[in-house]
Amino acid sequence: YGVNVQVKTEVQPAGGKKQEADLGRMVTILKDANYHGPVVLEYEAAEEPKAAVPRYVRELRRLLG
Repeated sequence: YGVNVQVKTEVQPAGGKKQEADLGRMVTILKDANYHGPVVLEYEAAEEPKAAVPRYVRELRRLLG
């Protein structure tokens, strides 16, 4: 059972380059699993957090609806 989820904004597949995470896919997986707990944004990208984090929070809120 999942009790909390941390969503990264960037992922790096083994041997691959960093790429933006597919937030839509992650949210679909959570909804399909009937997850209703907290979703924590984990931000470690290069872009200034003060600009990027609010944008990601808005997108997650929209997707989680």
